[in-house]
Amino acid sequence: MIAEAVDTLWTLGWAYLAWIVIVAAVATGALWTGLWLAWCAGRTTARGVKAARAALSRRLPASKPSNALRELHAAPGASEAPSRPSPSWARTKDAA
Repeated sequence: MIAEAVDTLWTLGWAYLAWIVIVAAVATGALWTGLWLAWCAGRTTARGVKAARAALSRRLPASKPSNALRELHAAPGASEAPSRPSPSWARTKDAA
């Protein structure tokens, strides 16, 4: 009877060890897959940004700012919000 208990414990020990090895292998594979996917996404994003910057630099050289930027900087008060009268319900009796 004791021999059967020892044999059972020995078998369960090996099964537990096999379970740990399998879970570790699957977790490692999942981790490496996630890292690889993140690297691919980062590389693709970097290439896209690089291509967009190259396209913009060909289209708009740094020595020639666009007209819209010149007009924005030249317009006085361009950064101020337009003033509007307050609605009638928000006015005090003195301001009305």
